[in-house]
Amino acid sequence: MHMNAKSKFKLHTYKTRLIVALIAVLLISSLTAVYVSIVNSNDPSTDDTIHVKNEKELTNAINKAKNPTTVKLDHDITLTKPIVISNKKEITLTSTTTENFFKLIGATDQTTINVDSGVLHLAGITVTHVSETNGLGVNVTEGGKLFMISGEISGNNGWGDRYGYGSGVAVYKDGFFEMTGGVIANNRGSRFGGGVWVGGFFNMSGNAVIANNYNYTDCTGCGVYNEGSFVMSGNSVIANNTAEFGGGVFNQGSFVMTGNSLITNNYALSGGGVYNEFQGSFVMTGNSLIANNTASMGDVSKDDESKGYVSKGGGVSNWGSFEMSDNAVISGNVADHGGGVCIDSGGSFVLSGNGMIVNNTVGRGGGVHVGEAWSSEEGVFEMLGGKISGNFAELDYGGVYNAGTFNQSGGIISGNKTNGKHPNQ
Repeated sequence: MHMNAKSKFKLHTYKTRLIVALIAVLLISSLTAVYVSIVNSNDPSTDDTIHVKNEKELTNAINKAKNPTTVKLDHDITLTKPIVISNKKEITLTSTTTENFFKLIGATDQTTINVDSGVLHLAGITVTHVSETNGLGVNVTEGGKLFMISGEISGNNGWGDRYGYGSGVAVYKDGFFEMTGGVIANNRGSRFGGGVWVGGFFNMSGNAVIANNYNYTDCTGCGVYNEGSFVMSGNSVIANNTAEFGGGVFNQGSFVMTGNSLITNNYALSGGGVYNEFQGSFVMTGNSLIANNTASMGDVSKDDESKGYVSKGGGVSNWGSFEMSDNAVISGNVADHGGGVCIDSGGSFVLSGNGMIVNNTVGRGGGVHVGEAWSSEEGVFEMLGGKISGNFAELDYGGVYNAGTFNQSGGIISGNKTNGKHPNQ
C-alpha cells in the first residue's frame, strides 16, 4: 500500500512518542528501585529476622549474619561457651514475647556474651547465670559497641582478681556502651563494678536503671566503677547498691551527672553515693540529685579519724576534682563525717550557681567536711554560690567543718543544726 508523505510523518511521530514513553517507563522504574533500596537500607524493619530455640541455632544465626540481623529467642537458652559478636556484625537480641524476657544463661566460669569488633543491641532478653555460679554478663572490648534498650542483665557473679571487672557489663578501653533502657541488677561484684565497669565509654540515659548490685566486703563501685568516661543523664537511676567504697559510683576517670539523673539509697563504708578518687573528675549539674545514701562504720561517737576509723561522704566522698552547679542537689544523706560532701586530702570542691546541699545528717560537718592534709595537700572548698542549709551534725559543725582551706565568695550557709558547737561553720 502506497503511503503519502503526510501518513509517513504521522507514523514517524507515533513511533517517536512510543520510544520516548518506553524510555520514561524504564527510567521511572529504575529510579523507584534506587529509592526503595535507599529507604530499605535505613529501615530496621528490613533487617533479617531469625527465630532460635537453642544454642546451635543462635550461634549459626550470628555466624551467618551478613546484614544487620535480629535474632528472636523462642525459649530460654543455656550456653556451653560465650556468644561472640565480631567481624563488624550488627546483631539485635530480643524475645518473641514482650511479657517475659527469655533468658540467655551463661556457662559456669565464663562470660555470656563477648562483643569484640561488632555491634550488639539488647532489646528484650535477660543475660544471666545459674544462681550462685560464677560468670560475667557482657564484655565489650576495643572496637565493640553495646546498646541496651530494654531487658535485664542480672544474676551474674564476678570472682577473683582476673574476673573481678564488671560482673554485669565490662567496657574495656575504646569499647562503647549506651544504655537507654532496661535494668542491670542483682549482680555480685568481686572487685570492681558489680553492675558496670568502665575502661572505655559509657552513656546512661532515658529510663535506664542500675540497682541492687552488691558485695559489701570486696566490691568497689558496685553500681558503676569508672576508669574511663561516664555520662549519666535523662532520668536514669543508680539505686540500692552496696560496696566497700562508692556504693553507687566509684570514679577515677571522667564522670558527668546531669539531666535529672538520680543516685539514691546506696550504701558503702565511704562514699555512699559517689566516691571520687584522686584522679577523678566529677561534674554534677542540670537538676541531678544525690539523695538518701549512707556511708557508715557504726557509732559516730566512737570515731577516731587519726586511725582511719571513720566513714566519709554520705553523698560524695571526694579526693579528686568535684564541681557542682545548675540546680544540682545533694540531700538526705548520712555519714560519720561530711553528710553531704567530704573533701579529703588533696581533693577540691567548687559549689556555684544554684547548687544545694541540704538536709544531710552526720557526726561532724553536716553539709560539707573539709579534711586536713594527710600525705599530700589539704582539702580545698570554694563556695561561689549555692546553698548549704537544713543539715544536722550530732557532734559539731552542722553546716561546714573546715580543717583544710575554705573560701566563700558567694552563696548562703544558714539554718543548719548541731548538738554541739558551731551550727553553721
